[in-house]
Amino acid sequence: MDNSQGQALPQEPVQTTLVSTSSLQDPLIMKSLYKYGFLAVILLAFVSLGAYYLGTRHSNQNVASEVNTIVTTIPTLVVAQVTPSIAQPQELSWKTVNQDLYGFTFTIPSTWIVKEVNRKSEPYEEFGIKRGHDCAEYTIQSPDNNLQMTIQPVCGYSDGGGLPLPQDAVTVKKKSDGDGIYARIFRSDSGLYSYVSAGEVEIDDSQGKHKEMYYAAHLNFITSTDKEVTGFVTFTYYGPDNLRELYLSQADQIVAKFLK
Repeated sequence: MDNSQGQALPQEPVQTTLVSTSSLQDPLIMKSLYKYGFLAVILLAFVSLGAYYLGTRHSNQNVASEVNTIVTTIPTLVVAQVTPSIAQPQELSWKTVNQDLYGFTFTIPSTWIVKEVNRKSEPYEEFGIKRGHDCAEYTIQSPDNNLQMTIQPVCGYSDGGGLPLPQDAVTVKKKSDGDGIYARIFRSDSGLYSYVSAGEVEIDDSQGKHKEMYYAAHLNFITSTDKEVTGFVTFTYYGPDNLRELYLSQADQIVAKFLK
């Protein structure tokens, strides 16, 4: 029997090579390490810069794309032209109101109101009694109180002279006898509009003989009686300026219907 099978085989000793730290301090080795380390740092810097540039460029392209998208999707602003509203005359419906005291018939817009005011006895004068009944005045008023008209029949006897008709007088109606006109004038001293009777008068002055339009405040009213009734008509406008002409036109129509 072979004894070698029962005995352990001798093992060769393991040799371990130790690197001395003193070898790392060799100048050639240190120079090589610095050289390759420096190159590695430079390479890393170039890689970082390249990545930053590519990233920034991509980001700028995205921002530019988004800006273009925003700009192209802004809706077109349409500016509407607003035309100021102007009050237009409306077709009026009319009604008639009878006043028995003088025999008046007032034709007015259906929403306007007529009232009798200031009723009093007719004064006795040296010429005697002219009417033989009480005197009264009348108001005609728009429903919004923008305009109030006053009709003042002469109570008793009255007289008055004439004045030159203003250039800005507005003709309301020609007189039924063809001799003159009825006109509307504005009295700036009182703020009242007045209706007047006007006609041509022959004037002899420094310019020689010529004719001018003169007016008197007395008006001739249409009545249901045979008696002549004269008087005065004035009104005040309280509304806004943009409606003034509309109301003046309506007042002219009212007055024209009861003047001879």
